[in-house]
Amino acid sequence: MTKTSSYADSLAAADKQAGFDYQFYIFLLKCLEIKTGQVIGYEEKDDVHIDFNNQTTFIQVKHTIGSVKGGGRPNLTQKDTDLWKTVANWINIINDPASQRSLEADQIKFIDKSEFILISNKSISDTNTFIDMVTKFKSTQKTIADVRVVLGKMITKTNPTDYSEVDKYILAFSAQSDAWLSTFLKKLCFTLEINNIIIYLKDQIKERYMIQSDAQSDDVFNCLFSNLKTEIYNHVSEGNRSISFKYEDIKDFTSACLYRINKPLVRTYETLDLPDNLEDQNFIKQLIDIGDVQQGDTETIIEYTKFKVLMAQNMKDWEQNHELLPTSKTAFIDNCILKWKNIHTKHHRPAFNSTLTEEKLRQAGLNCLDEIRLIELSVSDVSLDSMLSNGQFYSLSDELKIGWAHDWKTSYL
Repeated sequence: MTKTSSYADSLAAADKQAGFDYQFYIFLLKCLEIKTGQVIGYEEKDDVHIDFNNQTTFIQVKHTIGSVKGGGRPNLTQKDTDLWKTVANWINIINDPASQRSLEADQIKFIDKSEFILISNKSISDTNTFIDMVTKFKSTQKTIADVRVVLGKMITKTNPTDYSEVDKYILAFSAQSDAWLSTFLKKLCFTLEINNIIIYLKDQIKERYMIQSDAQSDDVFNCLFSNLKTEIYNHVSEGNRSISFKYEDIKDFTSACLYRINKPLVRTYETLDLPDNLEDQNFIKQLIDIGDVQQGDTETIIEYTKFKVLMAQNMKDWEQNHELLPTSKTAFIDNCILKWKNIHTKHHRPAFNSTLTEEKLRQAGLNCLDEIRLIELSVSDVSLDSMLSNGQFYSLSDELKIGWAHDWKTSYL
């Protein structure tokens, strides 16, 4: 018999999946923030952890898909399950006898070498007296006795059998010694209202790597997300229960993703704006003069013009999207002109020392053009096909930077 899932079940599944995704996005954020010498772990010591210089930062990530009237996320209340379940987890980590921390002295020593951060998309509550007390305690405005008063007021039930799960977490926390609590509270941090995490991540990518294009920041985000996800999946599939990355590992991932966006993206376009007077284009005039194209051959002229416009539009987009640096563009054009110059010299060398017939000069121009058309160019390590390569040479010819005939300069400049 097949069990039918209820609507409530589907919502719970969606909430759980969103929580997993949010946790990974926070991990990705911490990867972007990683510094030399640090090691970042995912679902190893905590949801996320960072090791550095014998110190560990434990990060618990909590997420909600709920909203309150007027918009916004629910507050992190002073008796919030997310808050106190997190604290309970940290108590278990700190006081873990299996890690030789049964004695309070060892527990405090461990806390001293740690930091504990709760990250959530929940909102900051003005009525959360516990978080307010932690803040004031860390700034020496309140004492540990004041903290205990606040904790005591949170337990409103008098009969232990009526205690909620959160009440039990609070009591377990209160059961720690003053020295334990004092040391822990100084190392406790809250990072709340981290909403729109994907937009925030992309903004961080743009800022950290000085990326101006939204499309490029999207590409880096997607690249990092997919590659880190795949690496974690493969690692776990091999039987490993946890995974961590050194600074150098994250640097390799980010470098590879940044390398991708630093290469021009070849685009196709549904429509291309062609000039009105096709035969008035300089490059078409040059092709007609050497007999490669006949006047009135509209089909061929349109085809060649599309090659030229396609390349010109790609070049424009590369520049606007910062996919091609000015220096790279200059080097590319200079290289194209050098290739043309070598081939032009090769085919027109006989004309330098002898008088050739007009027909032989014309044929030399055609031979030069034919060899140029076989060249497939590359720009910033991106290969260009024949259409774009031919289009680039047509553009240079249209700008009168190159030509096919022996005396093209005197004829057109």
